[in-house]
Amino acid sequence: MGRPPNPKLRDDILRSGRQVFAEVGLESARVEEITRRAGVSKGSFYLHFEGKEQLFEQLVRQLLEDVLAELKCHDEMHCTAVSVENIAAHAGAELHATMSLLELFWHSRDVFRMLMELGGSPLHLRLRREFVTALVQSFRATFDANRHPPELQISVDPDVFSLVTTGAIMMLNWRMLDSAEKPDLWHYAVNLHRLLIGGVAVPETASILLRGLDEAVAAERTRRTPPSLATEP
Repeated sequence: MGRPPNPKLRDDILRSGRQVFAEVGLESARVEEITRRAGVSKGSFYLHFEGKEQLFEQLVRQLLEDVLAELKCHDEMHCTAVSVENIAAHAGAELHATMSLLELFWHSRDVFRMLMELGGSPLHLRLRREFVTALVQSFRATFDANRHPPELQISVDPDVFSLVTTGAIMMLNWRMLDSAEKPDLWHYAVNLHRLLIGGVAVPETASILLRGLDEAVAAERTRRTPPSLATEP
């Protein structure tokens, strides 16, 4: 009977594979280099993965699982909303949830770059399609959750909302790939919310939601202001 898989060794191999893929891409990556960095034998590698392609796919799927878990937080917040005013009151929590999603992409930008830029193999193309499709479906679920308060009148087609929101998130991620330093993710989140509120809700509803957003932004600005500056005349 063969050895059973070892979760720690598997994590070590994933971590090493992530480093190698980020440096040279999937096509040029060598299993020997991955195992050397992980400090394991090739036998241990093939005990856990059929090949470097399966390892790469696991990295992408883990990122997708983490992203979908973040988006689920948005859905759960909206499912508890009973009015437009209630949604507006939770604007700060919404902004921080979006910040958390962008933070995840910032810290996973090496995997995102591997998926979107470093290769045109059938595996890359399939995973890209699956990744984007899953995001579109998740944003559609968020849209549907937003419709719970009866007075929240929606002025945009849900499929268009899902596609546009996915595109916005993807482009922000691409912008982060080109950033030598970490961008202001709070600025990204606030502007993304302004665009979505203005584009989704009818004017009367949008004004309430934007007021809640402005209050959340002001509260965050106060929280970030050093006490010495806040007390100056």
